[in-house]
Amino acid sequence: MKSAVDIQCLPLGVAEKEELYKLVDIAIDIIEKSGHDYTVAAFSTTIEGELEEIWNTALKAHKAVQNASSGNVISYIKLATGNNLGSTTEKLKRQNEGN
Repeated sequence: MKSAVDIQCLPLGVAEKEELYKLVDIAIDIIEKSGHDYTVAAFSTTIEGELEEIWNTALKAHKAVQNASSGNVISYIKLATGNNLGSTTEKLKRQNEGN
Protein backbone atom coordinates (compact mmCIF):
# COMPACT_ATOMS: atom_id res chain seq x y z
CA MET A 1 0.00 0.00 0.00
CA LYS A 2 1.25 3.48 -0.83
CA SER A 3 2.67 5.01 2.34
CA ALA A 4 4.82 7.78 3.74
CA VAL A 5 6.91 7.79 6.90
CA ASP A 6 8.23 11.03 8.32
CA ILE A 7 11.12 10.43 10.73
CA GLN A 8 13.16 12.65 13.00
CA CYS A 9 16.06 10.89 14.77
CA LEU A 10 17.30 12.69 17.88
CA PRO A 11 20.40 11.32 19.61
CA LEU A 12 20.25 12.24 23.30
CA GLY A 13 23.19 13.73 25.15
CA VAL A 14 24.84 15.24 22.07
CA ALA A 15 25.75 18.85 22.77
CA GLU A 16 27.98 19.72 19.83
CA LYS A 17 26.13 20.82 16.69
CA GLU A 18 28.62 19.18 14.31
CA GLU A 19 28.34 15.84 16.12
CA LEU A 20 24.54 16.04 15.95
CA TYR A 21 24.70 16.77 12.20
CA LYS A 22 27.08 13.83 11.71
CA LEU A 23 24.64 11.46 13.43
CA VAL A 24 21.64 12.76 11.51
CA ASP A 25 23.61 12.37 8.28
CA ILE A 26 24.02 8.68 9.12
CA ALA A 27 20.23 8.30 9.18
CA ILE A 28 19.85 10.21 5.92
CA ASP A 29 22.53 8.02 4.30
CA ILE A 30 20.58 4.87 5.23
CA ILE A 31 17.43 6.40 3.74
CA GLU A 32 19.24 7.50 0.57
CA LYS A 33 20.75 4.04 0.03
CA SER A 34 17.31 2.41 0.39
CA GLY A 35 16.33 3.66 -3.07
CA HIS A 36 12.99 5.04 -1.88
CA ASP A 37 11.77 8.50 -2.79
CA TYR A 38 12.58 10.80 0.11
CA THR A 39 12.62 14.46 1.03
CA VAL A 40 14.93 15.97 3.63
CA ALA A 41 13.53 18.97 5.50
CA ALA A 42 14.88 21.09 8.34
CA PHE A 43 13.49 18.89 11.13
CA SER A 44 12.69 15.51 9.57
CA THR A 45 12.88 13.31 6.49
CA THR A 46 9.89 11.88 4.62
CA ILE A 47 10.26 8.46 2.98
CA GLU A 48 7.70 7.29 0.41
CA GLY A 49 6.94 3.81 -0.88
CA GLU A 50 5.42 0.52 0.16
CA LEU A 51 4.56 0.37 3.87
CA GLU A 52 6.68 -2.61 4.94
CA GLU A 53 9.71 -1.41 3.01
CA ILE A 54 9.73 2.19 4.24
CA TRP A 55 8.94 1.12 7.81
CA ASN A 56 11.99 -1.14 7.69
CA THR A 57 14.10 1.72 6.31
CA ALA A 58 12.98 4.02 9.15
CA LEU A 59 13.90 1.33 11.69
CA LYS A 60 17.33 0.88 10.08
CA ALA A 61 17.92 4.65 10.22
CA HIS A 62 16.98 4.74 13.90
CA LYS A 63 19.24 1.79 14.75
CA ALA A 64 22.16 3.24 12.76
CA VAL A 65 22.00 6.47 14.77
CA GLN A 66 21.70 4.47 17.98
CA ASN A 67 24.75 2.37 17.11
CA ALA A 68 26.83 5.43 16.18
CA SER A 69 25.88 7.46 19.26
CA SER A 70 25.86 6.91 23.01
CA GLY A 71 22.95 4.54 22.51
CA ASN A 72 20.10 6.81 23.55
CA VAL A 73 18.01 7.94 20.60
CA ILE A 74 14.44 9.12 20.28
CA SER A 75 12.83 8.95 16.84
CA TYR A 76 9.59 10.76 16.18
CA ILE A 77 7.66 9.03 13.43
CA LYS A 78 4.52 9.97 11.52
CA LEU A 79 2.95 7.36 9.27
CA ALA A 80 0.42 7.86 6.48
CA THR A 81 -1.09 5.17 4.28
CA GLY A 82 -3.71 5.25 1.55
CA ASN A 83 -4.33 5.08 -2.15
CA ASN A 84 -4.64 8.86 -2.69
CA LEU A 85 -1.88 10.26 -0.50
CA GLY A 86 -0.13 12.32 -3.14
CA SER A 87 3.64 12.63 -3.11
CA THR A 88 5.67 15.00 -0.99
CA THR A 89 7.03 16.59 -4.17
CA GLU A 90 3.50 17.18 -5.40
CA LYS A 91 2.46 18.77 -2.10
CA LEU A 92 5.52 21.01 -1.88
CA LYS A 93 5.16 22.13 -5.50
CA ARG A 94 1.56 23.08 -4.86
CA GLN A 95 2.51 25.09 -1.77
CA ASN A 96 5.45 26.80 -3.44
CA GLU A 97 3.36 27.88 -6.41
CA GLY A 98 1.13 29.84 -4.04
CA ASN A 99 4.02 31.89 -2.68
